[in-house]
Amino acid sequence: MVNPEDPELESSPGMWVVTDLRLRYLEFIPHLPERIRAEAVARTGYDHLPSEPVQPATRLEVSSSELQHTAGITRQFGRRFKTREAAYDRFTFADGSGIDLRVDALEPINAL
Repeated sequence: MVNPEDPELESSPGMWVVTDLRLRYLEFIPHLPERIRAEAVARTGYDHLPSEPVQPATRLEVSSSELQHTAGITRQFGRRFKTREAAYDRFTFADGSGIDLRVDALEPINAL
């Protein structure tokens, strides 16, 4: 499980992986020395995701038996002139905490 007090948690680039068996957060760990990576970031101006091949590491994994999935949650976001709505799938953990993932961000990946 993830320690929410971990200062690296917010800055870890990664992605959520959702299957019928589990919910997993993968962190992408860069392999370039920091000096070379800093040069690449300075050259491209893009520091959000690693600019080199990475090694995925599981930061959080919850099996489907420990997870409640609620599809089709609509959330509203107030804007200056118009309220915006977005559809989410809610994943609730056994302790009552959870996450909402935007439905349009959940893209199926076909197995090869």
